[in-house]
Amino acid sequence: MKKLTLTEDQLIQLIERTIKEQTVEDGKCIKGDCENGQGTMVYGSGDKYVGQWRNGMRNGQGTYTYGGPDDNGANYVGEWKDGLAHGQGTMTRADGAVTEGIWEKDYCRCRTVFPDGTYSPGQA
Repeated sequence: MKKLTLTEDQLIQLIERTIKEQTVEDGKCIKGDCENGQGTMVYGSGDKYVGQWRNGMRNGQGTYTYGGPDDNGANYVGEWKDGLAHGQGTMTRADGAVTEGIWEKDYCRCRTVFPDGTYSPGQA
């Protein structure tokens, strides 16, 4: 059997490509261009993303709707970067709670307003 030798750069590229393929294999592009353009992807969990893509990742404006049993109907509408919520966006949970503001790498130090009018600490 022939021994395969990879440079460090080749190994990094292989790992990155494998991670990207696993992410794409999680879902199925059902409409448009989910590589570089506007497209719709559905995932095995029932989640769905409709929006802009770059290099196979959510990038630009888009809507991610959660389809799992605990969060069915929750969604995030807003900006994305490298597959993560990043920029101005609004998360609306299935129970009606709304978190709105500037997101950074899927995290927002924003105020969440609950259906009864109470709110969590955070920036208004």
